[in-house]
Amino acid sequence: TGALSYGSVGGACTEAGGQLHITGAGTCTYGATAAGIAGVLAPATQSCTVLVAKAGTSIAIVNAPTPMTQGTSVALSVTPTPALATGENVTFASTTPVICAFTSSTLTAAQPGTCIVTATRSGNANLLGSTSDPVSITVAPRMFTVSGTVTGVVGGQAASVSNSGGAAQTGGSFSFSLAQG
Repeated sequence: TGALSYGSVGGACTEAGGQLHITGAGTCTYGATAAGIAGVLAPATQSCTVLVAKAGTSIAIVNAPTPMTQGTSVALSVTPTPALATGENVTFASTTPVICAFTSSTLTAAQPGTCIVTATRSGNANLLGSTSDPVSITVAPRMFTVSGTVTGVVGGQAASVSNSGGAAQTGGSFSFSLAQG
């Protein structure tokens, strides 16, 4: 057989310089004709259709802190493979919204526990969408510093007790005792 020539090229491909070029996902249609050989009848043009699938993708959350402290926020970022293309976007989600929740890409730790988050890339006409593996983030309780001075009368005598730098968790307590001496 002789060289192929292409005609009636359309859809997800083009022809240039005697070669077919895939332009994206979809259906590529073309006609192919083989050049004749001396003394042999040239074959008829054959119609061909090729389905071009969308390319696979992945995405990973790259800067999830652990632990986070209750009441703090962090903007998360991702590594998409391949790089994000025109028409794609990234969304974040928490499967534990009571523990942590998103506003755009910013994660806020609402209460202590285990926060589980994912990122999803939308895909486009040529790329499949994908979702990251779940990421677990430990949310630690908020700590408070307790300081101050308590004055009063103990055993008929004036007394003063001071504290600075003690800590109590949310809902916790702070206590002290007096000793004579």
